Amino acid sequence: MNKGEKRRNRRRYKIRYDRIITAVLLAAVIVVLVTSCVKGISGDKKKDDKPKNQTSESGTPDTTDANEQNEQSEVQPTEAAEPATEAQMDSFYTTEKHSKEEVNMGDLILINAEHEYTFPEGDLNLINVNDGRNSCYGVSDLVKRLDTDVVAQINNMMQAFIEENNRTDSYIYVVDCFRTYDEQVERHNNGNSIFEPGHTDYHSGRTFDLITINEESESARFEPVGDYVWFKDNAERFGFIVRFPEDKSEFTGEKPRENTYRYVGVPHAAYMNSHNLCLDEYIEELKAYTKDKPLEISDASGNYIVYYVPAASSGDTDVPVPRAARYTISGNNVDGFIVTVISGANSSTQAAE
Repeated sequence: MNKGEKRRNRRRYKIRYDRIITAVLLAAVIVVLVTSCVKGISGDKKKDDKPKNQTSESGTPDTTDANEQNEQSEVQPTEAAEPATEAQMDSFYTTEKHSKEEVNMGDLILINAEHEYTFPEGDLNLINVNDGRNSCYGVSDLVKRLDTDVVAQINNMMQAFIEENNRTDSYIYVVDCFRTYDEQVERHNNGNSIFEPGHTDYHSGRTFDLITINEESESARFEPVGDYVWFKDNAERFGFIVRFPEDKSEFTGEKPRENTYRYVGVPHAAYMNSHNLCLDEYIEELKAYTKDKPLEISDASGNYIVYYVPAASSGDTDVPVPRAARYTISGNNVDGFIVTVISGANSSTQAAE
């Protein structure tokens, strides 16, 4: 190769180096420009990431600008939780008006030497026991009367007794029931009752006596012995209590006897039985329970809450009752009303509320 050709080759290589350097510089400029644009766009996007009214995890809107503007303004306190809860609880209740006379009506009326029964109209729906009874028990005559609901529950109780003890007959008779005022006058004057007219529990139409008759037709006062122990353990399932139990004479004013039963309703009978209370004690104890702090009772028939409402000194009484639950109201024949709310009844039971 001659000298001329060598010079031409060196010149060609020099031109190619220049082009490469130029291309590299141009690429570097492009990279810088692209990077700047990306950063600018990214910064704008971060500013707008959250919508102005987006709710945060704490449940409050994320409004930074608004918060900054209000930093120096006074912060208003929120309402306390307890008053709101109390108001919410009140929303579950409404009220019913009950007259002063209704204090003397219902399954939980207390009748004794201190509290007279006034025979208010509408309290009882009396029927002849013989007309309403089933074949599981007898009645001493054709004129004995009790409230129709009580007769229905006696029927249920006697039927259950026979079935659960594999008997064909109970050999039980009802012998004493509702007494009129005049009938009690006669009994009291003859010395057959210590109670003044108007002051015996038999006026309630919910109280009755039992006797037993054996196969030889010999009668005896009913006692919870043998198969009849069943009644001591199961009468409460049907709403019945022993009206004058042992060791309660100081409250009842009557000698104890185990053959006099009184209908009061299922939850009340269950509670009295489990806490060894007579009706007189129970009515007094209930005065400690209010709508806001009720007595809670649970048994095989379901769940109940019970509370007392004092009667107004004059006129009608506004009795609070639940808006959407079953309930009953009874006067106590003393000074107020007893509300029983069925919060979870067992529909399979035979017992009545």
